[in-house]
Amino acid sequence: SVQDLQRAVSADQPIVSQQLAGLRSTGIVVTRKEGTTIYYAVADPMLGDLLQVAKKILNRRRRSRVSRS
Repeated sequence: SVQDLQRAVSADQPIVSQQLAGLRSTGIVVTRKEGTTIYYAVADPMLGDLLQVAKKILNRRRRSRVSRS
């Protein structure tokens, strides 16, 4: 839900909602409604794999910069 994501990333609700709307409009996330709560999920599980690879690359680059300093 927006509230869960808001807490996880320490961002204001309008910012999280705006980002989720963009992700939803491009088909990156899908929604499921239960009562008044809307839950978000990644539309394609392979996107999770892609994000993990990107995270590893960015972390490796960050460590490389720190070790050169």
